[in-house]
Amino acid sequence: MNNFLLFCEPCAYKKIITEDIAHEDIPRSKIPGGIPYKDLETKSIKEKKQISQPLMRKCPNCGRGVILKRLTEAYTKAQTEQEKLQHEEKERVKKCQQNQ
Repeated sequence: MNNFLLFCEPCAYKKIITEDIAHEDIPRSKIPGGIPYKDLETKSIKEKKQISQPLMRKCPNCGRGVILKRLTEAYTKAQTEQEKLQHEEKERVKKCQQNQ
């Protein structure tokens, strides 16, 4: 499972999302690799390879463009364990309330 951090600096919106969650992508153009050059062997003009930019999504809170950052495996595991503990705590509280 690939988790990403969606963090918007202007409005301080922060959320951990997975790839399958649909957000509005912002199209970005590729960065030119350099000026075209003439290949002396084939006597044709060639262009250098373009560099693609990282994905940019819209912030759900303010609508600005935000670059997603991939979370490390250790952080992902820690987050899932924490969510599991929180879920178990909620279940334990529900059982206590039902017994009273």
